[in-house]
Amino acid sequence: MKMSYQLIFHPEADREYMEAYQWYDKEQKGLGARFERMVGLYIQKIIDAPENNHYGKSSYRDFPLRNCIQNQ
Repeated sequence: MKMSYQLIFHPEADREYMEAYQWYDKEQKGLGARFERMVGLYIQKIIDAPENNHYGKSSYRDFPLRNCIQNQ
């Protein structure tokens, strides 16, 4: 039987997420929404297979920039 997981954010992580969303949206309209989608996909991957996700601080810090910002 597959276990069900729930992801709970520390209040500081939640605050940091909201600040990042606002920063991205300020940099480029709509970028905050793209950031939100990418983080959501990333979180869903962790929920779906937590045993396969061993992400350290250095790997998630650059995640949104690599996947959200495109050269125009």
